[in-house]
Amino acid sequence: MNTVNRNFGVVNQAENITVISCDPRIEAPKISASQGQELKELVNRILALQPHHSPVPSYKVWDKLNDHCNAVPLANGARYKNILADDFYKAKAFLLEWQLDQQSQRKHKLPKLKKWWFW
Repeated sequence: MNTVNRNFGVVNQAENITVISCDPRIEAPKISASQGQELKELVNRILALQPHHSPVPSYKVWDKLNDHCNAVPLANGARYKNILADDFYKAKAFLLEWQLDQQSQRKHKLPKLKKWWFW
């Protein structure tokens, strides 16, 4: 009787298991186009208030907003569009607070003008 040894190797089943989970946020209602436009305007105001010597790039503002609101990361474009409709006011408050913080920093950093007395 002839015996043939064949070595097929070992398959590690733990590495080949794919876990599929459904995030309920994917199907939840997202912000509307007008709400998205309102958030864009607030971000533009924040960017306009940035100091010229060390501006924050716009993508960092959006990333912080998305992280704050737990926006669903999907491959279909801008992540801010995936902010839940229920979180719109949370996003708006976050951006307004950032804007007020920028305004107060700018106000405190303005040089004080010397008073000139003309005789």
